[in-house]
Amino acid sequence: MKENLFRAGALLLPVVLVLLVEGVLRLAGVEAAARTVFVPVPGQPDQVALNPDYVARYFDGFVPGIAFQPFQPAKPDGVFRVVALGGSSTAGFPYQFYYGFPARLQERLEAAVPTLRPEVINLGMTAVNSYTLWDLREAVVALEPDAVVLYAGHNEYYGAFGVGSAFNGFTDAVWLKRLVLWFKRTALGALFDGWLRPEAPPPETRTLMARAVGDAAIAQNGETFEAGIAQFEANLEDLLRAFTEAGIPTYLGTLTSNLQDQPPLGEDPEAHAAFTEGQRLLTAGDTAAARTAFLAAKEADEIRFRAPERMNEAIRGFWRLQGVHGVAVAHAFAAASPAGIEADVLFDDHLHPNAAGFDLMAAAFFEAMQPHHPALQEIDWPEMPSLAAVDPIEQAYVAFQLQQLKGGYPFDKVTPPAEAARALQQRLQAIQAQGTTLDSLAAVAFRQQRPMVTTLQAALAHTHATQDTLATLRLFYPLLHWQPFNTALMERAVGYGLATPAYDEALLPLARHAANRTDSVFFHSALAAIHLRQGHLARAGHLLDYVETRTPDDAVMLYNQGRRWLQQGDTAQARTYFQRYQAAR
Repeated sequence: MKENLFRAGALLLPVVLVLLVEGVLRLAGVEAAARTVFVPVPGQPDQVALNPDYVARYFDGFVPGIAFQPFQPAKPDGVFRVVALGGSSTAGFPYQFYYGFPARLQERLEAAVPTLRPEVINLGMTAVNSYTLWDLREAVVALEPDAVVLYAGHNEYYGAFGVGSAFNGFTDAVWLKRLVLWFKRTALGALFDGWLRPEAPPPETRTLMARAVGDAAIAQNGETFEAGIAQFEANLEDLLRAFTEAGIPTYLGTLTSNLQDQPPLGEDPEAHAAFTEGQRLLTAGDTAAARTAFLAAKEADEIRFRAPERMNEAIRGFWRLQGVHGVAVAHAFAAASPAGIEADVLFDDHLHPNAAGFDLMAAAFFEAMQPHHPALQEIDWPEMPSLAAVDPIEQAYVAFQLQQLKGGYPFDKVTPPAEAARALQQRLQAIQAQGTTLDSLAAVAFRQQRPMVTTLQAALAHTHATQDTLATLRLFYPLLHWQPFNTALMERAVGYGLATPAYDEALLPLARHAANRTDSVFFHSALAAIHLRQGHLARAGHLLDYVETRTPDDAVMLYNQGRRWLQQGDTAQARTYFQRYQAAR
């Protein structure tokens, strides 16, 4: 008996010691910041944002860019909270986060019901896959979202912890990688992680895509191929179960990619033959057969940056789960493409949508959400108002991003990375010296990796000084996202636009954003005034009635209510409001 107790004690002693060390480290606050998913925003004690130190755990020598979207951890009353999960397409690449599909979904929700107060929190990150989503599931549930939108699967092979990845792709065992992620959440694990991570990684001329590839040839239906499918299904099943058990509706989108204009990235002869056949069939006018051939080329492509159709089969299988709603993103892209074949018209590269593509994705998710949420079913206007146009700084910046991406592996396997980097630098220097002022500002920002907010402020000063009203309004939009608590900037932007009715379409996104962010009657009234000028009486009336319930004696509201009823032909109601307006002045 004593011998058995001695053996048990000997076995338990290391566990007890590890738990003791863990407890001491936690009490001492060791690596507390790196173990926290959301951290307080400086100067805003009631706001948090996604923690860059936390997401660094998924990589070595690389921290993915994340959206700067402060929010209150406890969902405020009256807020319709949505969390977006996924990889670089969800993050918005090659655009800033405020032009990605989650931001476009936010705009659609704002435009559909201006008093809904939607809040789309974008947790998308470059080069992450289902392991990261699995790791974040408890943090997402704690936010108590009204919905989760999910678009993921392209990074399953080369994303962090993927079976073919250079980033923690050390095994195919799902349980072991999950154990590593769990260990990284402990104080002891975070401490080890910090010790092992180099403080100053050496300069890197290769693109992230080039660095991510560990296994450059993943044969269709081979062992590694099947392991990628298996990890995707296992992680997604756990993720969706967590949301379902919490009563959170999930909107799960199928994956789309560029078929017609993206040759295979690998060297597989079968893939290239199928792509060539697709081109021949398209030229001959047989679009259905051409799409089949292009799809076969993508499936046989051994460099697996574009998800195989087995991923979409798995996604559609999950649509049968209670609380999981299907979003046919792939179908929407095919239907919106010339000849029904996904092409450059909707993509910037092999799989990242362009601005039109992100708008299309947002529309698909919005339409899938609409039947399930009462507030979205009460829309009484047929057409969606205009969304924000991409600002001129972003247009130039995206072009530089794409040159950098396509100048490296796997798009260009011949040019040395250092030479490609020099070519981009030469272009940036030429634009900086000879381009327009805005292009030059974008080139400097890209070369020196300046904070985008600084570049936008300089650009805004230039367009304002040159009285370029349209460009100024478009630059206000991104600046408001970088300065989400700057109410004075919101008032300046909306006031600037109200003075120039000719640019109401560019002003609408600014007024909607300010009204949603602050819930101020000033911005709701401004938004109503814009709709009145455009003749959108139902939208204006919805906003004015909302303002009246909060501030029944507001002079601006009363005046606009009079205008509204006068435009609708009800002179008696108009007279009543104009009389109340005179009394309130």
